[in-house]
Amino acid sequence: MNSALQCLSNVPPLTNYFNSGKYKKELNRNNPLGMGGRLAEEYAQLIQTMWSGQHSSMAPRDFKMSVSQFAPRFSGYQQHDSQELLSFLVDGLHEDLNRISKKPYIEMKEAGDRPMTQVAEESWQNHRKRNDSIVVDTLHGLFRSTVDCPECPRISVTFDPFCFLSLPLPAKRERAVECCFVPLDMDESIMKYKVTVNKNGSLYDLHMALSQVTKKTPDEMVTTNIYNNKFQNFYKITDLMKQVYDKEQLYVFETATKFTMIPMYMRRASSTSSSYNQQIFGLPLVIPLKTDGVISYVEFYRTVYRAIYRHLTNSDLKEKVNNFVQSDSDQIEEFVNKQEDGDDDGLFNLFKMKSVNAYGTQEYQTFEEGCNIEIKETMYLCADWNTNAYKKYVLDQWNTKEKLHESADPLAPKKTPIGLQLQDCMKLFTTKEQLDKDDAWYCSNCTKHQQATKKFDLWMLPPVLVIHLKRFSYTRYYRDKLDTFVNFPLKNLDLSDFVVNPHKDAWPRNKRFYNLIAVSNHYGGLGGGHYTAYAKNYHDGKWHYFDDSSVSPSSEDRVVTKAAYMLIYQRQDLEEWLNKKSPSDTFPYLEPLFSPRATAFNPPRYNLGEQNGDDDDDDDEDDVFNNNHDEAMDTAST
Repeated sequence: MNSALQCLSNVPPLTNYFNSGKYKKELNRNNPLGMGGRLAEEYAQLIQTMWSGQHSSMAPRDFKMSVSQFAPRFSGYQQHDSQELLSFLVDGLHEDLNRISKKPYIEMKEAGDRPMTQVAEESWQNHRKRNDSIVVDTLHGLFRSTVDCPECPRISVTFDPFCFLSLPLPAKRERAVECCFVPLDMDESIMKYKVTVNKNGSLYDLHMALSQVTKKTPDEMVTTNIYNNKFQNFYKITDLMKQVYDKEQLYVFETATKFTMIPMYMRRASSTSSSYNQQIFGLPLVIPLKTDGVISYVEFYRTVYRAIYRHLTNSDLKEKVNNFVQSDSDQIEEFVNKQEDGDDDGLFNLFKMKSVNAYGTQEYQTFEEGCNIEIKETMYLCADWNTNAYKKYVLDQWNTKEKLHESADPLAPKKTPIGLQLQDCMKLFTTKEQLDKDDAWYCSNCTKHQQATKKFDLWMLPPVLVIHLKRFSYTRYYRDKLDTFVNFPLKNLDLSDFVVNPHKDAWPRNKRFYNLIAVSNHYGGLGGGHYTAYAKNYHDGKWHYFDDSSVSPSSEDRVVTKAAYMLIYQRQDLEEWLNKKSPSDTFPYLEPLFSPRATAFNPPRYNLGEQNGDDDDDDDEDDVFNNNHDEAMDTAST
C-alpha cells in the first residue's frame, strides 16, 4: 500500500487538487458506481496529512479501513499487488469525483469507412459523456484496437480509453544454472561454473553450455543431483531443465567412452558390528569401469584411487597413490607396505570395496582381495575406510572444496545488466497477435467465432502516463515472475513512434516528451516479497526512496533497477506549467490540436464549469491546480 500511495501522492496535479480543497465541490455522492464520496474524502485527508510537513511518518489506518470496506480483498495485513491497489484507488476516486451525475446510454458504432480521426473523436466524446473527472483529465488516454478476421475481409476498428499502459515483458527463455564439473583427469580440480541455458531446453543444453567453458565433449558427461553426500538423481540428457530445481546441487561428471560410469560412496567403517555407526563422507563419485567382462582387483583399486586422488592432502599417501596409478603391474604384493609396528598400511588395506544399495546404507557384497571382479551396470560401490586409516588420512584432511570459475565467483565484478529497453516492451505490446481459442472473436460476417488477429496502437496519451510492467505471468500450467531488467529513461521519454494519430507531428516537443516522477518496486517472488518506491518531489526536484516508514534521499542513478514494477511519467508541458510561480489559469487539458488529449478534434463540447454546474465560479477554477501554497509540503511516508 505504501508503495502505491507514495507514487500517486507524488503526482502533482492530483495532490494539489486534493490539497486545495477543490475536490469538495466535485464530490458525487449519488453515483451508484462510487463510494458516496467517502473514498475521495479519506484520500484527501490522507494527502493533506502527508503533505502538511508535520509528520515524519504516519500509519494510514483510517484510509485502509475505508478501502477494506469498499474492497474486502484489501482487508487484513496480507500483501497485495501495488498495481491492483492503485487501479482500484484511481477508479474509486474517479467515480467519487465524476462530474456526470446521470450517465447516458450510448450505442457503440462500427468504424466502417469513416476516417479514423472522426471515429476516435466520437469514441472519446462518448467516453467523456459518461466519465468526466480529474482522474480522466489527468490519467486517461486512448487506444486503437484493430481486429482482422482470417476468413473474410472484415476488419473491426475500435477506440478504447485506458488508465494504465500495461506492457508485457518477453518471456524469460533462459536461466542461470550453477553446477560443479568433475573431470576424469585426476590432476584437474573440480570447478564450479554458472552457465546460461534454455529455460525450456533439456539437460543436453546444460552439457553444451559446459562444453563451451570446459572444452570437454558434451556427449561425455553425466549430470547428478547430490544432497547430504548422497546421489538423489541421475539425469538423462533428454530430461527437461524444468525438472531441475534452482536449489539442487548439480555435479556434472566427465565420462569415458566404452566404459560404464558406476556410482561410488566414501564411508567410514564402523568400529562395531552395528551398521548404524557407519557414516558417508565427502563427495560421492562416479568412476569408469568395464561391465562387459571381469577386471583385476588391482585395476579396480587403481580406478578408485584415480577418482579420489584430488581429495587427498597427505603428501606421503599422494606420492604412494601417484606411483600406484602410474604402474601397469597387477601384482598386489608390489604395493603392500608392512610398517614396523605391525599395522597394515598398504593401499589395498586402507579401505575395503563393497557393493551397496543406492543410498550406501545396505551392503550386498565385499570384494575379496586378489579376485577378479565383475561389475554390473546397476551397481553402487562403497569404499569402507578402516578406523585407523580414516583418522590418519581422512579426518580433517579430506579436500572437499571446489575451485570457483569467474562465472560463479560472488566476488567477481558483475557485468552491468543490459536487459531490455522500455521501447522493446512497447514493440511487443503493439505487435499483432492471434487470439487463442478461448478468446475467439465473433465475426458478424462469418457468423461464428474466429481466431482473429488483434493489434493495439496508441492514439493519444494522457498528461500523466502510468506504465505497468507485467512481471507476473500466469497460465493454466505454471506461474512465474519475470525479473528481467528493463531500462527506462528518467527524462525525455518519447512514445510518438507508437502513436498512430496522423496529427502527432503537429504536437510541440513538450507535449510529446515525458519525465519520470515515480517508480513502484517489487522485490521477491510470487509467494511473497516487498514493495518500495522512488518518487521525485516536484517542489525541490529531488528523488526520495520510500521503504515502509523509512524515507531517505536518493540519487537519480539508483532509480532504474530490475525491481521496477510501475512507472509514472509526467508530460513536460504539465511540468512546465506546474513550475510557474503563479499559474494564471488552469492547465489546458482539453486544448485542441496541440495536446495529445484532443489531437485534431473539434474544440471539446465540454468544459469543467458546464459539467460541474459551476459556471459562475471562475475564480475558484483558477485555483484547482495552483501550486503556490504557503504550507510546507515535505514528503512523509505512509
